[in-house]
Amino acid sequence: MKKFLVLIFACSMLTSCSSKLGGNVTDLFGKQWMLNSMMGNSDLASMFGDKIPFFTINDSGRITGKDGCNNLTGNLDLKALKKGQLDLGNLVSTKMACMNDGPAKFMDAMGDVSNLKFGENGGLNLMDAAGNTIMDFISK
Repeated sequence: MKKFLVLIFACSMLTSCSSKLGGNVTDLFGKQWMLNSMMGNSDLASMFGDKIPFFTINDSGRITGKDGCNNLTGNLDLKALKKGQLDLGNLVSTKMACMNDGPAKFMDAMGDVSNLKFGENGGLNLMDAAGNTIMDFISK
């Protein structure tokens, strides 16, 4: 009986996580999320050349990736993540000289992110506090 109650509780927790995100938080982990558009602009080559920003998140909340020029890393609050909340303001990155301003704009935009939601076709939308999509990503 005890195992049954634990199973019911676990299923209800997964369902509540899923309903706020439009998917399950575990769907974030272990995938490479490639930038698909930023601030409504999908012409990424003009901002980043052939080095499109990406990130991965592991199941302990560690985020790593590249901003199109520099390496980035940080830790996420998994409890907040399960509620669809995301604070990327604590990301740190290397400071190499970049050929264009895309990486700086990307890091500024990441700092404005406060929510996330799974989009259509398995995409990921990162949004500001007002719910406006700042960036969307596709998994590779």
